[in-house]
Amino acid sequence: MKRFLSMLAVAAAILVLPGCKGEKGPSVPPPSFEASFDMNATQDIKDGVNGQVKITALGKVHELTVTLTYPDDTYQKLVASLIGIASNQPVKGQKTAVFDLVNDSKAASSMGASRAQGMTSCSLDLMKVVSSLTSTGASNNDQFKFAIKVVDVEGQTSTKTITYKWTAEPTFTWVEMKASGVEYKDASKAAANFKILAPAGLTKLTVKVTTNVVAFNELLNTNIKIAGNKSSSAPVLDLIEDSYAVSYVGTSAENIREKKTEVKLELTKLLKDFVQRGASTGSVITMDFTIGDAFGRTVNTETVTYKYTGDPVE
Repeated sequence: MKRFLSMLAVAAAILVLPGCKGEKGPSVPPPSFEASFDMNATQDIKDGVNGQVKITALGKVHELTVTLTYPDDTYQKLVASLIGIASNQPVKGQKTAVFDLVNDSKAASSMGASRAQGMTSCSLDLMKVVSSLTSTGASNNDQFKFAIKVVDVEGQTSTKTITYKWTAEPTFTWVEMKASGVEYKDASKAAANFKILAPAGLTKLTVKVTTNVVAFNELLNTNIKIAGNKSSSAPVLDLIEDSYAVSYVGTSAENIREKKTEVKLELTKLLKDFVQRGASTGSVITMDFTIGDAFGRTVNTETVTYKYTGDPVE
């Protein structure tokens, strides 16, 4: 009996020895992710931002889903339009949706991916979805999180979450705006105030000033250092690159070049000098603003118009 028990013990030991037949582990590594950007860092959405993610699954893809979390209900219909499986689409009040890249050809197409099932390598482009969501407008700091989950045939699971953030484009507000422009007859009470927002950092701010008052244009040109910005009818004040122009405008234009995100610009001086340098009753001064941010985005505003209705200054 003792001999029989000893033989059983030896047999059991043999079964658990490494390399012997028994329960096998995975034959290949788990799925992995690869991209040309840092997938662990939040990606700022701008021109040229990358969304290409390569997935390698030597054990062959069995499941591949991307769960999108978006900021609010304004994106609900847009997200739903990119997904074919009804149960994966977002419902009211829900801020997540599932893109099934194995079973849903519409979802796969929206991410630029081909059918993934059984593949050892596949790729998808998250920016295709992000661009769809932001093309109709997005609020500053909106974030879109993509949780990618891959399961191979052997049951191995790998996940990666990638986040994109929208930083708003520059915006311009004309404080005294009226539908037909502003009229003024008392230069001492005139006001030209503007608010400029550039969440990514302001890198460009020019003001093209157009009038038919020769003496006023000459005054502006004497306060412009950049030769190419001088003009007999429409001088351009560069309030970032031209220290002369900044000095002429005054305090509100100082330090704009420090990539500020908010600027309150006062150009009342232009309205006063316009009158002092020969504006007649009915003379018009227009200002065209060009604003650029650190992402290389440029916004050209509508023309801001002021009409002088007072008496000429003798």
